[in-house]
Amino acid sequence: MNTRIGTALASLRSEIFESSKKILFVTGAGLSLDSGIPLFRSESDSSDGSAIWNSELEAWATIGSFRKDPIKWYSIFHNNFKFWNSFLTAKPNEGHRVLSKLCSDFPNRIKVITQNIDGLMQQANCPKENIIEVHGRIHYLRCSNLNCDYSSSKFSYIDWKGLLSQDNKIPKDFYLKWSCPSCSSPSLPLFLLFDESYTSHAFYEWEKAQTWMNEADLMIFIGTSFSVLCTDCCLHYAYRNQIPIYNVNIRPTPICFEKYNQDGNDFELIEYPSNLLNNITKTSTDFLTALFPKENS
Repeated sequence: MNTRIGTALASLRSEIFESSKKILFVTGAGLSLDSGIPLFRSESDSSDGSAIWNSELEAWATIGSFRKDPIKWYSIFHNNFKFWNSFLTAKPNEGHRVLSKLCSDFPNRIKVITQNIDGLMQQANCPKENIIEVHGRIHYLRCSNLNCDYSSSKFSYIDWKGLLSQDNKIPKDFYLKWSCPSCSSPSLPLFLLFDESYTSHAFYEWEKAQTWMNEADLMIFIGTSFSVLCTDCCLHYAYRNQIPIYNVNIRPTPICFEKYNQDGNDFELIEYPSNLLNNITKTSTDFLTALFPKENS
């Protein structure tokens, strides 16, 4: 371990174990990579084969696309089932367990906002009061009918294993079993789509997430590409409150966000102040296991 990273880890340990500061962890797909879940976006180049992102999926992942043609929507879902199936077989890794223990040990100070939809933090026994799944969870269903409570506040459970055939494949007509329990409209998995807002369903707990962002004395971003509104919003709060942030990634990631200019009529790109930014080039699991002293594990 190089001296700079060692110094950063020592500083973070002090913040966690010896201070009264409120610390917000913001986790992305990198946290679950060691559990066997591929990245949605590549950490380097979108064409390097390490992620499933492509233009077809970008057009597919909208509620508008689903409402227009649910059968076609599920056909594309089915064609990418190897990726989705990784969520069903994944188990929490040491990074999940360490982060969950930190939340258990410091329930009033340490919170987690995760962009992941795999539910692995819950499987690692993270207290539900300490985590927000801001992008939803693949194990739940919501209704496509905007006039139904199941589209905005309620949800039902997906029995994925019950859908699988003996050869561990999902039948092409699996979605026919997924009608809304209230109004019988077509249902879809409860994860945030590109044309939806964070306030579109109560499960995302967006108002609570913003409160955590505003209250944080320190933010630690783990395994995220900073490509979504959630991380942009976190950076807005962190910048406004002038708090330090840590960015843990396999490769250095530019930390920038958009904000209105002084005239309020256009956006300007803001680079996070270097004196408040600490980049740590490590995998999520390696970082978290190095962060947590053995005597506390």
